Amino acid sequence: MPRDLATRVAAFFCASALSGAFSGLLAAGLSKMDGVGGYSGWRWIFLIEGLITVVLGVLTFFLLVDSPEISTKWLDQDEIRYLVIQEFIKEGGKFKEEDKKTSWKDVGDMMRNWRIYLLSYIMLCQSACNYGLFAIT
Repeated sequence: MPRDLATRVAAFFCASALSGAFSGLLAAGLSKMDGVGGYSGWRWIFLIEGLITVVLGVLTFFLLVDSPEISTKWLDQDEIRYLVIQEFIKEGGKFKEEDKKTSWKDVGDMMRNWRIYLLSYIMLCQSACNYGLFAIT
């Protein structure tokens, strides 16, 4: 739901910070595998972390569903109908076909809004701290 977006974004950034905190620990452990199988430690880091990423990506494709209608493996029809009705109510009782389309005027209004640029700068500062990618050129 759109109102749950803030919670999802907060969870994403917390997971990002935690992964940054523990990635060095994992890399330190994997680098101790220097010489195992004829590979140096840095190669083991790339191989194992890359393998984990690929496996989780493929699993996500099959396990993450878009809507309750296609989650029939673990929900029965009454639960699916309940979730669909709850989504309809939380959206304000509007059908998705009734949503207003974005116009070029809306885009222009957004580009002239100074708050967008302030929020973009704040996001840049936060991301630089989380990811350590900030470089002054």
